[in-house]
Amino acid sequence: MTDAPFLPLLDRESAISSLQKYSVQLELLEDLVNFGSGLMPRLVPDGAETPTDALLVYHLVREVIVQIDTLQILLANGCVPGAASVCRSLVEKHHLCLWSLSADLEKKMQHLFVGGLRSERQRSRAALSGHKENDALGLLKHQLAQTHIPRLAAQKAQAINARLKLPDIAAIDSAFDKLAAKVGYDPSWTAVYCSNRDQNKHKGSARRIAEEIGRLPEYQIYYTDYSTGTHGQDLLSSIAIRDGHIDVSNIRDGHDFETVCFLATNSALELYKALLEHYLPDEVGAFCNKAIKDWMPRRLR
Repeated sequence: MTDAPFLPLLDRESAISSLQKYSVQLELLEDLVNFGSGLMPRLVPDGAETPTDALLVYHLVREVIVQIDTLQILLANGCVPGAASVCRSLVEKHHLCLWSLSADLEKKMQHLFVGGLRSERQRSRAALSGHKENDALGLLKHQLAQTHIPRLAAQKAQAINARLKLPDIAAIDSAFDKLAAKVGYDPSWTAVYCSNRDQNKHKGSARRIAEEIGRLPEYQIYYTDYSTGTHGQDLLSSIAIRDGHIDVSNIRDGHDFETVCFLATNSALELYKALLEHYLPDEVGAFCNKAIKDWMPRRLR
């Protein structure tokens, strides 16, 4: 037995070396992540933030930047095959940010907040007897009951219940309960927000959101394609069978670098521009000028 890599299947150095020609693009992604980290506190300055702004910028926008930063790390290390699930998540969160900014931002963020509280309560209930979340643990629930975790979980669930009863969000929490009773599970915050607007079976789904902001073709190309990889169905990226011979792809591979980099770059540029248009419109011109003269030429090189 050996811990040495089997080079036909795992050749890190060759994969990283093959991507040296993309050093400019990798540096660009790093610059865009840096820019985003500096943009967030300017959008929501200390003392002037609202709950709506904080939820959008420090949660949803942050999540997009996290995805782009993750992609930069994966690409720089020749691990492009591992990017599929991150790309899928990036597309969904990017669209979610643009959709949130498009209209009714405050109400959407209230639904996000309630959905987040309910998710935390659901996790707490896994440690509390008498709840279906706890029953789902099987024998593990008996071991859990012997620890201090149930006491802490009960305190957390109680605090969340009290918060959800406050006037500003009680009606939204009630809407969650109503839809949950109908579908048989706790729905997403986007589904609850959309539930009273139409009867579309995709209401609140990633597809529905992409359609609302005019990004359905992008959803169909990127989200659907990367979902195939996320769910382990992208067979041709792993093996090829020709005349009875099996060719296996290396675990580290630079294939599809250009597509992933293009998606990450475009997502950053589009989101930053949308955020500036909403919060700092006087800076849009300077941003566009920098994008055209500095960032986009490096993206296309």
